[in-house]
This record gives sequence, C-alpha cells and structure tokens, in this order.
Amino acid sequence: MWAALLAVVEFPFYYLTDALLPRVRLRITYIFGIVGICLTTFCIGIVPSLPLLLLIFVFRGLSWPAYQLSCYRLMNEISHPRNVATNQAIVQVTMPGLALLLTGSLYGYAYDQLGAGAFYALCALAATVGVVIVIAGFRLFDARQ
Repeated sequence: MWAALLAVVEFPFYYLTDALLPRVRLRITYIFGIVGICLTTFCIGIVPSLPLLLLIFVFRGLSWPAYQLSCYRLMNEISHPRNVATNQAIVQVTMPGLALLLTGSLYGYAYDQLGAGAFYALCALAATVGVVIVIAGFRLFDARQ
C-alpha cells in the first residue's frame, strides 16, 4: 500500500522536476533532493500520526524526483559518452547494493535494539554524510577545472 501511495505522490513531481531541471543548476537540485531525502528519513522515525506521515510523503514526492532526475543528468554530463550506461548502473545498482552489504547488519541490529526512531535517525545521518561528501567532491571538482 505504501509503495502505491508513494508512486501516486511522486508521479506529478517527476514531470514538474523534469521541466524545471534545464532552468536550474543540476548540482543545486541534486543537493536539494538529497537533503530532502535526509529530512524525510529522519522525520519518518519521529512522526507520531498518520496525517503527518502523509504530509512527509508529499515532501518526499518533491525531493526524490529532484534527486533521481538530477542524478541521471549529472551522470550524463560528467561521463564520457561511451561510459554513461555503465556509470548509471554503478550509481543506481552497484553503490546501493554495496551500501546495503556494508551497513545492513548494523542497521538491522540498531533497529532491533534501539527502535525505529534511532534506526531512521542513523539512516538520515548516513545520508547526511553522503551529502557532505558530494558537496566536498563538487567543490574539489570545480577547483580542478
């Protein structure tokens, strides 16, 4: 049920974000999307009621397409034309799979021992660390050009 609800919420935002991306810097949209996912993940763990959770899902519907579509466009922009598909697969399949292998047991233990709130806070913290790495990488990449 939740997956169907998320799909309905995200659907219009994919079209809006796709139309907005050519007018906005991709890196800013990417960072906005990731920060939105961090905040959404953190809030899911602390929200006590269903109406607030639905409001958070609307915010997720806005931030997830911003992350996803800007990630695709950034990969096309920074990759060599022959490597775009390979790099897309690395970003969309391999990296999340490795992250799951490295952190899945730890997060499962945290969920069992500390509860859902701490679990979602840890997930948001990991995503925040990823945001910091991405921002630092963007600054380093810009400095080399």
